[in-house]
Amino acid sequence: MKFELSFWNYLYIDDYYADMETAVKEWKELGITLGFTFRYAAGKSSRQKMLRLLDLCAENGIRAIVSDDRVFWTQFREKGEKAYAAAVSAAAEDFAAHPACYGFYIGDEPDTSMFDDFGKAYKIFKSICDKVGFINYSWNESLDRKFGGRENYRKFLSDFYTEVSTETVSNDRYSAFNFCDYEPGFLEKGKDYYFADVRMFSGLAKERGVPYFLSQLSCGHFNFRTPDADAIRWQLSTAAACGANAVQWFHIYQHAFHEDYYVYPVDKFGNKSEIYGCIVRETATFREKVLKPLDGFEHETTYFITKAYGGYPLLSRESGCEWFVYADHGMNGILSVFTDGKTKKYMVVNNDQHTPELFWMENKRDSSKNHHLWLAPGGTHVFG
Repeated sequence: MKFELSFWNYLYIDDYYADMETAVKEWKELGITLGFTFRYAAGKSSRQKMLRLLDLCAENGIRAIVSDDRVFWTQFREKGEKAYAAAVSAAAEDFAAHPACYGFYIGDEPDTSMFDDFGKAYKIFKSICDKVGFINYSWNESLDRKFGGRENYRKFLSDFYTEVSTETVSNDRYSAFNFCDYEPGFLEKGKDYYFADVRMFSGLAKERGVPYFLSQLSCGHFNFRTPDADAIRWQLSTAAACGANAVQWFHIYQHAFHEDYYVYPVDKFGNKSEIYGCIVRETATFREKVLKPLDGFEHETTYFITKAYGGYPLLSRESGCEWFVYADHGMNGILSVFTDGKTKKYMVVNNDQHTPELFWMENKRDSSKNHHLWLAPGGTHVFG
């Protein structure tokens, strides 16, 4: 199972609190395999620092999405096609040939008024540079009103991806971590929205045969709570169980003082919060418990246990799966099927964010394989 661990980065490279050696050391501790460089502004930022960062990434087996302001889609909107093409060419000349360069960051969360310019910017970028042009998408209530429903938006995105020949599919949705029931049902609705988005975007990625990047919460903000170890574990587990090929933490480094952003993994002064340690520990465990056993396997199907979210099917004894899994105390869970083309492996996730649960695995063909175990909140069990 090919799976990248990445993050978002909004801090300009010269504003980072230490040297590039320290940055890459942090990335290694966090388990990052696909970095997101500090922002670079040509003529203002240190090109030497950026090249040093990329050199260190290459030395440590990390690829990186380059965040260069010259490539950002607003440059096309503000300056036009010719100037944008020249800017992209200059950025590509500076960094694209570096062996650590995976791609360039083009933009984030286009609204209906932005898609045309996003598409044009992407096509210009691809006509100049053979690296990945990275764009992140989102689904929210505003888009719901404008498109008249999620399925209409899905069809629009499918057509857009085909038109621009996208190389990745990426989205963010943090509503599974709403702080409380601000109104009746708010927590459950947020969880359902999260899984509905994951199902939609992972399906679009599968249709195109491209990697699916899922942004996950590492910094509490707005109405979203600050994550703890259980929340970090839950996000890694549900991402893998639903077919994601990458997790991108939002975000690691504080870049400004915002009243509505709470605890960062790393603040502007280099202080590391408890969240930093949670990501370090849970990522290492995730590698051993999930990624290694599923090496060479690809996601096939996802079922939910006890209660279905996001339009996913509910597992029953009549489901076309060799295994039936149930939760002893009625908690929610996930059963995902992975295949290497010859054999299958299975992944059970405790889909509760706060409570351990006892799960029972029953094999429909051979009862001698039946087993049970407790799982931590967001905990996983891979077998097969």
